[in-house]
Formats: sequence, structure tokens, C-alpha cells
Amino acid sequence: MQSIILDMARYENHKTEFIATAMLSAVSTAMEGSYRIRIKGDWQSSAALHIILVGRPGLGKTPPPETAYRPIRKHDYALFKAYKSELEA
Repeated sequence: MQSIILDMARYENHKTEFIATAMLSAVSTAMEGSYRIRIKGDWQSSAALHIILVGRPGLGKTPPPETAYRPIRKHDYALFKAYKSELEA
């Protein structure tokens, strides 16, 4: 993962902080709440992360999340297409 972050920062000129944050968010989304963390005693929490990228306009906040979420969107679209074809049948 570090290699991907450094490549995007070097070749795409994105901020490393935005890339790493977007990737953590995408991994959290991909886990879909299937894992829980025991905090203390019986108290448990999901591994969900709610992330906001903050910066001035033109700083490059949009491309890192778009890149990180692309595989998730492709998977969701494939599932939607399968659902739609089953619905038509």
C-alpha cells in the first residue's frame, strides 16, 4: 500500500495525506461492517470510518477517493447488472 501511495504522490502529484486517508476509507467500506472490535467488556464497535478531506479549492481532494473507490464501484455495478438481469428474467 505504501508503494501505491508514493507512486500516486510522485506521478499524479496528489498529497500523500489525501491518498492514505482515501485508501483507509475505501478499505473500511469494503469491510462492510463484517468485522467488529471489542473496545471494553461487552462494548463493541464496527471498523467504519467516516472521513472528510479538508483543503482549499484545487488542492486535489477529489482524485484520491475516486481512485480508491473505483474497484468498489466496479463491483457494485457488476452486482447491479446481475440483479437487473435476474429481475428481467
